[in-house]
Amino acid sequence: MSEVIEFYDPNRYNETEINAIENLIRKGGGHFDGYAVFCIKCKKIKMGIEYQGAYRDKNYFGKTEEEMDYGRLLDWLKVDLADQNEIFLIIFPESVDPYMNHPKQIQDFIIDELEKLLEINIKRDLIPQYDHRTPEFGQFRLDFYL
Repeated sequence: MSEVIEFYDPNRYNETEINAIENLIRKGGGHFDGYAVFCIKCKKIKMGIEYQGAYRDKNYFGKTEEEMDYGRLLDWLKVDLADQNEIFLIIFPESVDPYMNHPKQIQDFIIDELEKLLEINIKRDLIPQYDHRTPEFGQFRLDFYL
């Protein structure tokens, strides 16, 4: 997030939240699950995607309650920082595809949300079907955006 978040208002946050923000925006400290910058009708659009899995509500990894609370704080801060930096943030809920095994379902959700956010119609037949589980697309390319 170091190259994505350009600004935040420190007056909006307490000390704990500012420390968390500093951890998020330092090089290698945090990231959106997806991020892209593109132009639509000559307007620069910054879009982030955040997956909100059950791991934030249920303890799947043996974390303490304090660690779980910190993870939820980071999720909230990402939303707030995106807003301050004019990043359209798509929150991808676990309910869309709990095990992230259906690339078309995921892509359709993201396109639906983008159409709503930007109030546009996207010609879906022009968009290739991506599979986020491959090296050509997905988590493997995050370093390209950071």
